[in-house]
Amino acid sequence: MPTLIRLVKYALTQRALVIVTAVVMVASIVPRVALPRLVGDAVDALLTQGRDSLVLIAGLMVAAGVARAVLGYLGLYLAERVGRVTEYRLRNDFVDKLQWLNFGFFDRQKTGDLMSRATVDIDAVDSFISTGVMHGIAYLMLFFLPVVVMLSLNWQLGLIAFVGSLMISGYGVSLAVRLFRIYTHVFQETGRMNTALQESLTGIRTVKVLGAQDYEQRRYRERASAVAASFIRADRLAVTRDATLNFLYAALMATILLVGGWQVQRGVITAGTLATFVLFLVMLGGSIRGLEWRVRLFSTAMAAGKRIFEVLDTRNPLVVAENARELSATGHVEFDSVSFAYTDDVPALHDVSFGLRPGQSAAIVGGSGSGKSTIAHLLPRFYDASAGRITIDGVDVRDVTLESLRRSVGIVMQDVFVFSATIRDNIAYGVDDASMEDVIRAARAAQLHDFIESLPDGYDTWVGERGATLSGGQRQRLAIARTLLLSPPILILDDSTSSVDVATEALIQQAMVQVLRGRTSFVIAHRLSTVRRADLILVLDQGRIVEQGAHDDLMRLDGYYRRIHDLQLRPADELRGFSADA
Repeated sequence: MPTLIRLVKYALTQRALVIVTAVVMVASIVPRVALPRLVGDAVDALLTQGRDSLVLIAGLMVAAGVARAVLGYLGLYLAERVGRVTEYRLRNDFVDKLQWLNFGFFDRQKTGDLMSRATVDIDAVDSFISTGVMHGIAYLMLFFLPVVVMLSLNWQLGLIAFVGSLMISGYGVSLAVRLFRIYTHVFQETGRMNTALQESLTGIRTVKVLGAQDYEQRRYRERASAVAASFIRADRLAVTRDATLNFLYAALMATILLVGGWQVQRGVITAGTLATFVLFLVMLGGSIRGLEWRVRLFSTAMAAGKRIFEVLDTRNPLVVAENARELSATGHVEFDSVSFAYTDDVPALHDVSFGLRPGQSAAIVGGSGSGKSTIAHLLPRFYDASAGRITIDGVDVRDVTLESLRRSVGIVMQDVFVFSATIRDNIAYGVDDASMEDVIRAARAAQLHDFIESLPDGYDTWVGERGATLSGGQRQRLAIARTLLLSPPILILDDSTSSVDVATEALIQQAMVQVLRGRTSFVIAHRLSTVRRADLILVLDQGRIVEQGAHDDLMRLDGYYRRIHDLQLRPADELRGFSADA
C-alpha cells in the first residue's frame, strides 16, 4: 500500500490535470450507460407501435454516441498525458538519485539491473497510472452506475446482477496477490537478463578474444528462459482467470434471462426492460474484465514500484552538512590518521597521515591492493573515511559542498571512460563554456594535439562507444586533457600513463611540468621513473604507509622503496634469481 500511495502522489504533482481527466472520464460514462436504457425504450416502442417515440429515441442514441466518442477520445488523451508526465518525473528522479549516490552503491549493484529498473519497471508504472488509475476510475463508475439503474428498474433482477457481479469480481481480485508475487519475480529475472546482456556487449572484445561466445549465449538463454517461464506462469494464471470469468458470466446471464423472462410473462417488467438488463449485464462484464486488467496492471506496478523506490530510498552515506560552504581551494591537503574499509572485513587503509602544501607533489607507490587508488578516491569524497579526517586548506572535506570539492579536485582514473561523441566534446566534457582554444591548450598539454590534427575531421572526429576507435594510450591522454581543462588546484593522476609507451610518457611528463606548476598534485604510478621528481613519495603496503620522503632519502633507507626501484630499473640479467621479498 505505501508503494501505491507514493505512485499516486507522483501523479498528483499535476493535480489540475488529474482532476480534469477524472471529470472527463466520469462524464464519458453517462452516454455509455444511457445507450442500453435507450435500446430498451426502443424495443418497447416497437412492440407498442410507437414510431414517433422511436424516431426520438434514435436521435437520442446518435447524440449519446457522439458524446461518448468525443468524451472518450478526450479522456484517453488526458489519461495518457497524466501517465507520461508521471513517468517523466519518476524517471528523472531515478536518474538524479543515481547521479548522487556514491561509488559504494555502484560497487554492490549491477548496471543491467539498474537499466531494467529505469526502463522496464518505470514503463510498468506509466501503464498503471494512465491505463490503471485513470481508466480504473471510469470502469468503477461503469460498474456501479448500471447497478444503480438496474436496481431502480427492478430490484430483484438488479440484486441478482449486483451480487453475482461482486462474487465474480471477488474471484478475480483474489488472484492479484499471486500475480504480484509472480511479477516481482519477473522483474528480478528481467534485471538479471539485462545484466547478462550488458556485460556481454560491454566486454564483447574479451568474449571474442577468449572464444566465449557459446558461454555467453548459454548464459543469456538461461536468463531469458527464466524470464519467459515467469511470464508464462503469469499468463497461465490470467488465461485461467479469463476462462473462469467467461463461464461465470454466462451462468449469471442465463439466470437473469430465466428470472427476467418469467417476470416478462407475468407482466412484472416489459421486454424492453429485460433487454436493458441484458445489455447492462454485458456492460458489467466488460467493466469487470476492465477492472481485472487494471488489477493485473496494479500487480505489475506494485512489483516495479517496489524496485524503483528501493533505489530512491537508498541512503547516501555521503552526508553533506547543512551549513556546507563553497570550497575555494589553494591546495593545502592533510590526511590525519585516516582509515577506510570497503567492507567491514576488508580494511583498505590504516591510520594514514601526511600533508602537502599548495603546489607540492606527492607520488604514491606500492603493490596492487596496497591502497593507492583508495587515497585518490577519498580526497574528492567518492567514499568517506571510516576514521580520521581529510582537510583542504584546513577545512574538513565533509563540511564543503560536493560540487565545489570536485571542482577543486581533478582526477584521471585508471579506468578511462570515453563517451560516444566527438573528441572535442569528450575533452570539454563538464566544462560548458570551454572555448576551442581552451580545448586545444589542454590537448597540447596531454600530447594529444598532433594526433588529433592528423585525423580527417580533427577535433570533430567521432569516437566509438567507450572510445573504441582510440588506442589505450590515446584514451588516457584524452582523459588527461579533459581533467586539465577543468583547471583544478588539486590534481590526481591515478596511474594515468600506464597505457602509453615510454617515449610518450616522457613527453607527457615534460609537458605537465608547466601544467602542474602551482597545483597540488598526486601521482599514483607503478613505474618509478614517473615519481622521482615528487616532493613527497608515499610507499604503501597493505594499506599502511611504510615509508615516506623524497626519492634520494628513500633510496638511502635501503628499504621497501629501494627494493621496488631495483626490481624495475636494474638490467634484466642482474635480476635473475632476485626475490622481491629479499
